[in-house]
Amino acid sequence: MNYSREQIETFYKDFLHSFNLGASNIVEHFDENTVIEYPYAETPVRMNRMEYFNQLAHIMPKMGKFEFRDLMIYATDVSDTYWATVHGECLIPFTGKLFAQNYVVRFSISKELKFISYDEYWNPLNMAKAFSS
Repeated sequence: MNYSREQIETFYKDFLHSFNLGASNIVEHFDENTVIEYPYAETPVRMNRMEYFNQLAHIMPKMGKFEFRDLMIYATDVSDTYWATVHGECLIPFTGKLFAQNYVVRFSISKELKFISYDEYWNPLNMAKAFSS
């Protein structure tokens, strides 16, 4: 597809912004056949787009407004496949604790500029700490 660095960054920043707009807005960035994986989670997870939506619809109302910073995107030797790193955080209203996470993501995009694969790596202990009272 040969998207420019600016197009990929704009797409990814829009994706991050959608975390403050709800699950429906988030999954709009994913192709219908996308595979979403959390391979480093305590129990590795592999989801389709609808399963991801259901997970987001369950967890997002329990989280405050997200703030992301330090986004870096790296091209790979594989066409339309990238690595991204980003720091994200939000306050968890019912515990009053800050959820802070450094994410590493490997993703591939379609010619329509949607995710067709999305593998997200993060520390599951950070979420457990933020959600515990």
